[in-house]
Amino acid sequence: MASKRDLKKDIRYLTNELLGECYLYTCFHEDDESQAKADEAMKAIALRHNELIERINRGPQEQTKAAVKAFYSEIGDDMVSMIDILDKMA
Repeated sequence: MASKRDLKKDIRYLTNELLGECYLYTCFHEDDESQAKADEAMKAIALRHNELIERINRGPQEQTKAAVKAFYSEIGDDMVSMIDILDKMA
């Protein structure tokens, strides 16, 4: 199992990449509607980032092997679902 530190670094990296994509979107689409969509997406990405970091800090409720695996698997799935936020923007 990866360490919590590495998992947080992965979340931070993914968040930075997604925010960079939103910024590039605003550079190429300068109308107000696109700016609003990008701002909304950036807020959603930042909120999801904070939520994931908070969940990692709390840790799993049960300390059984299956519960820990399910907990971190769910976090991984939520990381992948952050990409769907960009799909809604376009």
